[in-house]
Amino acid sequence: MTATAPERLTRLRRTNALLGLLHAAQGVAVLALSNGFALPVTGSFMEGPPGSGLGEARVLFDVSFAIGVAAFLFISAIAHWLIASPWYFPRYRAGLVAGRNYARWIEYSSAHQ
Repeated sequence: MTATAPERLTRLRRTNALLGLLHAAQGVAVLALSNGFALPVTGSFMEGPPGSGLGEARVLFDVSFAIGVAAFLFISAIAHWLIASPWYFPRYRAGLVAGRNYARWIEYSSAHQ
């Protein structure tokens, strides 16, 4: 027996809420299991008039790898919860019924900038 469209949309909303919980739990686990591994962010700047070349590269700051990964997971959790929220889900459902998934377009357009 196949589910009707309203049942499928209800399951989709529940799935998004659960995936938000899963991503948040993964973010917490990454932070709890992390060590002090960090990657340096370096920069070099011109040291004279245009065309004079770049100076020596120097470390500007370090970025914790675990915090970066956890931040990505927390952002994913927030996005899933936003889609499942009572404020956005009616609009999301209307878009899906019309054959459009605006949330996916927003996600993909911002992920590659």
